[in-house]
Amino acid sequence: IKGKVMSNNIQDMFVDTIINDVKASSKKEVYKKLATHVATLIGTPEKFLLDIINKNEQQQNSAMGNGVAIAHAQLPRLTRPMIVLAKMSDGIDFMADDREPVDLITLVLSPEFEGPTHLQRIAMVARFFNDETARKNLREANDYETIRSTIKQMNERKKAA
Repeated sequence: IKGKVMSNNIQDMFVDTIINDVKASSKKEVYKKLATHVATLIGTPEKFLLDIINKNEQQQNSAMGNGVAIAHAQLPRLTRPMIVLAKMSDGIDFMADDREPVDLITLVLSPEFEGPTHLQRIAMVARFFNDETARKNLREANDYETIRSTIKQMNERKKAA
């Protein structure tokens, strides 16, 4: 598990931390692992973070299809945005409309005061994962450096287009 900010440009996909080869058998278990990981990084109680993620999930399913889910939360004491990418070892059922198991999960966290910017950040992540090549390349990436490099290459490809 390593982390590095890729870019501060809202048009670029950036990832603060990558969790590779996550093993879980349910959506609930995935969110628990994400909350555990992130809580230590940002100094927020794990239960508080997990409750917000689960509440948002109840309001709207995070599965967007094509094996991708985008969970999100706005946190009162968070001082800067954070994006976490979790790459699953196996796909799990997120009750996606296309019935595809989810193996790429992104958690988008924003400070509570960033209302519209939070939505823009989620849209940016959705656009990134809407690209079939991006999904394919991330699924083929086996380690942190390759995943990070893949994201950087996809950002550069989009800028050139």
